[in-house]
Amino acid sequence: MWVSRMLVGASLVLAHAACNRAPPEPEDLSRAELRKNADARCEAANGISFHGRRRYVNGVNYAWREFGTDFGGLAAWGRGGVGGDAAKIDADLAAIAKSGASVVRWWIFPELRGDGLVREATGEIPRVSAHALADLDKALELAEKHDLYVLFTLFSFDAFRQGADRIDIAPFVRDPHRVEELGLRLVVPLVERAAQGRHAHRVFGWDLMNEPEWAVADLDQRNMCEAEGKQRTDCVSYGEMHWFLTRLSELVAAHTQGLPERKKPLITIGAASPWEHRNWEAVPQDFRQYHFYEADYARGPLTLPTDEPSVIGEYPSWGLEATWNAPALDARQLAFAIQDAGFSGGLGWTYNVQDAHTRWPELAAATFAMAEARGCQGRF
Repeated sequence: MWVSRMLVGASLVLAHAACNRAPPEPEDLSRAELRKNADARCEAANGISFHGRRRYVNGVNYAWREFGTDFGGLAAWGRGGVGGDAAKIDADLAAIAKSGASVVRWWIFPELRGDGLVREATGEIPRVSAHALADLDKALELAEKHDLYVLFTLFSFDAFRQGADRIDIAPFVRDPHRVEELGLRLVVPLVERAAQGRHAHRVFGWDLMNEPEWAVADLDQRNMCEAEGKQRTDCVSYGEMHWFLTRLSELVAAHTQGLPERKKPLITIGAASPWEHRNWEAVPQDFRQYHFYEADYARGPLTLPTDEPSVIGEYPSWGLEATWNAPALDARQLAFAIQDAGFSGGLGWTYNVQDAHTRWPELAAATFAMAEARGCQGRF
């Protein structure tokens, strides 16, 4: 009898516990299906595919804290790089994240100067310094903290200039053999360091060059080849630039193609205008990137130049003035015009005040409005 009562009592206790217990968790397969369904609701039909998700690219250009010295610093000018200015950059990225941005475009070596480069001998291609690699780690750590993805811009047309305190990249680009060496010494170490780091998944992509057209002599369009003084550019031929960008793309792909999907970055080029979209179409890229400013708007309304996934990598925070056949647009209107034209995203110029035109409050408001409009479709 005692044993029977004990068994009955135990049964009642177990039954009571079962009634008050939370429902059983669905099986792993069911949870996977739930995640899949949630991701499907967040798929952006005109988005960019990244880490197995298709999203609209809503973001801004940082593009630097200190031009040309964020990665490696420049001790002679009192610039400490990302690590040395971590508190300020942390605050900057916090503000960018607060605007609703998901992607931030950040320049690494727009010019070949600073302590991010190790110069071994005159005329030799420099290599990446340990300081620059540490700054890359710190940049990705801060991106992780603020849930941002970084589109790193490797070079800019600004690197094609001579000066006592800088290295002109043009002689290396003109020599096919030196192009390979430059890639191995300056690009591969950055790509490999990011790929092997704790926050490799925060690299949205590698932007091979900012507006290479400005440093090309024989394209039938605007360039900086005849500019005077500090703006005078040591231009190369179209064939030389095309080969340079092609080899950079191939090198980046070779050192990232074996990564798991959640760590694999994209490849693009920051082309100067959608009007000359054919310039780099033969260079392997995961998505096309174009910049759009007043001179481009004067030629006609913003239209998608190709069926390939394309992003406006720069648009002005100060908006666009009316033209003879198109209305004036403020930053918010321009952000939505980019979306409505069929582009896969837009990154405004810029967070940092670069000149009298830049308007971060207006850009932040535009980015936030887009984030609200797209919801999870605008976040990776």
